[in-house]
Amino acid sequence: MSIICYSAKTKDLLDEAINWLEQGYQISMLTLVSIEGSAPYPVGTQMLVRDDGEFLGQISGGCIETALVEQAQTVISNNKNAVERYGSNSRFFDIQLPCGSGLDIEFDVQTTLEEYQSIKGQLNRRKAVRINEVKNYKPIPRLLLFGQGPIVKCLTELANNAGFEVLLFDYQQSYAFQKYCDQYTALVSLFHEHDLETDILLSVLDSELFYIGALGSQKTQLARLKKLEERGVSSQQLKKIHGPVGLNIGAVTPSQIAVSILAQVIAVMNNHAP
Repeated sequence: MSIICYSAKTKDLLDEAINWLEQGYQISMLTLVSIEGSAPYPVGTQMLVRDDGEFLGQISGGCIETALVEQAQTVISNNKNAVERYGSNSRFFDIQLPCGSGLDIEFDVQTTLEEYQSIKGQLNRRKAVRINEVKNYKPIPRLLLFGQGPIVKCLTELANNAGFEVLLFDYQQSYAFQKYCDQYTALVSLFHEHDLETDILLSVLDSELFYIGALGSQKTQLARLKKLEERGVSSQQLKKIHGPVGLNIGAVTPSQIAVSILAQVIAVMNNHAP
C-alpha cells in the first residue's frame, strides 16, 4: 500500500483538479501505483492532466510525461479508469525508461468535483483520507517551532521547501499552540534559555505529536530530563524527547544544524529513524 503525503505538491494537484473541473474541463489524475526496479519518484507520486493536454506534476522525471499526457487524454475520452505499464514488459514497446524499470500507473477519470472537494475538506480538517487499497492521503505535515535566532530562520525555510507547514512561537505565544498538536505534527524547541521550554514540553508529552525535539548539548539534555523527572514525568515519556535534537552529522553552523534537525524529523515521520 502506498501513502501519499499531503505535501505542498499534492495540495497544488487537488486545488488544480477542483479549479479545472469547476471551469468545465475533464481531467485525469495519474498515480504511480507500483515500481519494478528503480524510479526517480516513489510509489504514490501523482500527476494531473487536462483534456486539452495541460498538465501539472511529474511521475518519471521527464522520461515519459509526453506519452502519459497522450494516454490520459485517451482515457478521458473513454471515460473509464485504467492502469497501464510503462517501461519493462509494457505493451508500449516503443516507450522505454533509461533505467530499465517498469512503472504501473493508474489513470483516474471518474473522481468527481464533489469527491475532490470532500478530500480537500477532510485534509484541511487534519483527517487522513483513504481512497482505495492503493491511495491514502495524509494531512500536510506540520512543524511547530519555539524560540528565536538563526537556526529558527534556517529550519523554517528548509521545512517549507520540504512541504511542511511551519508555525513559529515565542514564549509569550506558547499558550496558544496546543490546538495544533496532532499525529501529523512535530515540535522542536530551540530556546537557548532552557527554563522557557519546561512547561511546553510538559504539556505535550501526552499528545499525539509524532516528534518532539529540544536544542542543547548532551549535558543540557541530561539536565532537561532530570528537571522533567522531578516534575513527575515517567521514564517512558522522557524517551519521546529527541535531544540533542537532530542527527549527529557534525553540524556546527545554524544552517547545518537545521539540516540535521529536519533530517531527523523526516526520518521519524517516514519510520526510518536511525
